[in-house]
Amino acid sequence: MMGEKKALSSNLTRSTKHQTTKRKKMSGGTPPGSAVMSSATASSTTTASASASSPSTSRASHKFIKSSQYSLTPPPCKHCGEILVGIIFECTVCRMQIHETCLPRVKGACGSAKTKPYVIVDSLADLSDLPLEEETHMFYWASFSRPSYCNYCRDMLFGLSKQGLLCGVCNYVTHETCLKFLTKPCKSFTHKGRELCHNWVEGNHSAHPDTDYTCSVCREACGSYLSLADYRCSWCLQSVHTACLKSAPTACHLPDYYLHPSMVTRDDDGNYSVLPNDTAKPLVVFVNKRSGGLQGKEVLAGLLSLLHPLQIFSLDKGGPDQGLDFMNVLYPKFRILVCGGDGTVGWVLESLRKKGKQQAQVGVLALGTGNDMSRALGWGGGFTSGESLRGFLTKISLATTVRVDRWLLNIAPLNVDTNTVGEFVQKNVVNNYFSIGLDAAVAHEFHQKRESNPTAFNSRVGNKLWYVVLSAAVLFESVPQLCDYITLEVDGAAVPLPAAEGLVILNLPSCYGGTNLWGSLTPEEQERGLLPISPDDGLLEVVVLKSVLELGQINARTALPTKLTQGRDIKITARTKATFPCQFDGEPFMQEPCVIHISHLEQVFMLRNTLP
Repeated sequence: MMGEKKALSSNLTRSTKHQTTKRKKMSGGTPPGSAVMSSATASSTTTASASASSPSTSRASHKFIKSSQYSLTPPPCKHCGEILVGIIFECTVCRMQIHETCLPRVKGACGSAKTKPYVIVDSLADLSDLPLEEETHMFYWASFSRPSYCNYCRDMLFGLSKQGLLCGVCNYVTHETCLKFLTKPCKSFTHKGRELCHNWVEGNHSAHPDTDYTCSVCREACGSYLSLADYRCSWCLQSVHTACLKSAPTACHLPDYYLHPSMVTRDDDGNYSVLPNDTAKPLVVFVNKRSGGLQGKEVLAGLLSLLHPLQIFSLDKGGPDQGLDFMNVLYPKFRILVCGGDGTVGWVLESLRKKGKQQAQVGVLALGTGNDMSRALGWGGGFTSGESLRGFLTKISLATTVRVDRWLLNIAPLNVDTNTVGEFVQKNVVNNYFSIGLDAAVAHEFHQKRESNPTAFNSRVGNKLWYVVLSAAVLFESVPQLCDYITLEVDGAAVPLPAAEGLVILNLPSCYGGTNLWGSLTPEEQERGLLPISPDDGLLEVVVLKSVLELGQINARTALPTKLTQGRDIKITARTKATFPCQFDGEPFMQEPCVIHISHLEQVFMLRNTLP
């Protein structure tokens, strides 16, 4: 869709091979050696390794030293899971902490597991540009507002900002210097068997704003600011106390909107595919990273820890077709979440129509400027950084389904001298509104400035201020009256136009960023046969804007335009020597003399929010 539709060619599978992203990969092994496991003695140093039959006997042994542990929130023993209090033993190489009684039962040599792969970027938003790879940590330099601790060495992260690395997928926290000991893999994309076990990550509950702080066993609060304490699952985000860990159920139950890892397979070439499932209803998430400045990138990165990474698609990598093809076996059970502006919503809806998937239900997370589709469906005027993405996903899962009309916009060239009309060509599909004249001129000027300097238009509030400034500038320009060059027909009947500078044709009860231009009906208007506006009644509403001053009053919610009529088939003839401004759903363009025909195309299923 104009500025928002820069898609690459469709890719039917999601591959992890031949990625060119620079990676830091370290091997965590230590010099080979073997030793017979020793029990604790009176000395302060003890050596332990795997038994002779273990395949790890060629690797280095643990080097345990006697230590002490006195803490308000003591950590668990890495062998038995019980809390550590008093005299303990700690490996000087891998920092493993265990009870003295667990020393004879330690199996596996120190550094027996290879360091897991990882990627490091500067910020959360930068994660959206990384390719996805199996069990690969996606670290970014995070600024922690509350005391946080390294998941490996257990020491506090110090600094005023960007104190340590946080995995955007599993929320593992670490110092950069501790990466050489990174032996815990990130979440796996696939899973054999239907029962998924929890992927517990210790402590740092405040690192993820959507973590459930309540223990799933005892229902008391989890977490501590004094040390690394308690656990949280990186899949379902449930929390559990260290003391309650043995009582917690092993099975991890994911929400319905989650693409379950057991439904994903990977072939020998590294390509992923989705298995058929009659009961699954996962979300297919499309994110336009260009919407809302960097907000689109941040939303995509934030969803990586709340959903299966393979059910999230960036629209700059294959457009909507990539995601629709990847999840095709689950149609029409899956739901769609579009993260972007009105143009992005129209882009996805058009892809659904071309693929014959109009039965899919579509929700909206608003990242654009006007966001009229989102407003009309109860999702609000724009997602803010302080909102909970997990809470929004819950609302999507509980949303009701409504129908919304879509309208075909066809345009035929007109020879004014000979009064001959050329062949009609589809310009686009109208979901929200179509307008000619005053408001379209302001939108076109805004679009040109944004295209010439995109960095100056990365704020929703700033964009609205630009609209105010550009609208004021029109006060000093001569805007032609529509009745001088426009004729209007609705359902085959001519409709006379009053003196006005703008004509707006409405489909939704939201326009210009939340204004209901149709408003409520007066008794006189009801006597004329006018009906309340509805997105699924198969009718379009026609209003006119008299001047830029009236446009300002409308945006300030102090006035409404003049209601003309309603209809199912609209024809507009523009007889003029010059080009004139038009727009549909916030996408402006300049049009030469023509005949414009708007007719009903289809109805689609959209998700309406029912929660506050």
